[in-house]
Amino acid sequence: MGEDNFILGLIASLLQSKSKKQIKEDIKSMGDIKFPLVGTLSPKTKAQLKKDIASLDGTINLTGKVNSKGVVTSLQQATAQAQKQADLKPVEMSFSVKKDKLLNDIKLLAQQNSKLFKNSDMSIKYNSLLDNAEWQGIL
Repeated sequence: MGEDNFILGLIASLLQSKSKKQIKEDIKSMGDIKFPLVGTLSPKTKAQLKKDIASLDGTINLTGKVNSKGVVTSLQQATAQAQKQADLKPVEMSFSVKKDKLLNDIKLLAQQNSKLFKNSDMSIKYNSLLDNAEWQGIL
């Protein structure tokens, strides 16, 4: 008789562990279950929570690393795209230069940079520039 009880107890124990395992698997397969919890806190708990919140330091220190290669690559791509757009539609500019002002500016350049005339090549270039401005009819 004792042997039969032992076997029955063993079978019951095995079935119980199998049942627990099956229940756990069933719960996992159901996914997350959320239960709304509504309640009131005791005055002591409420006071302690307020005290804990007040003692928290509100400062956050963030440090981070910047992927400089990625930034450089992005900047190069943006520059290339902008250059393509600029090449598609050239910028039109119009300007006019008054001959007298141009001549005065060239002469002022010579006065302010007298060392230019110590070099013969620079003197020749200056005189050529001045002659071209006077005789080419710059408007």
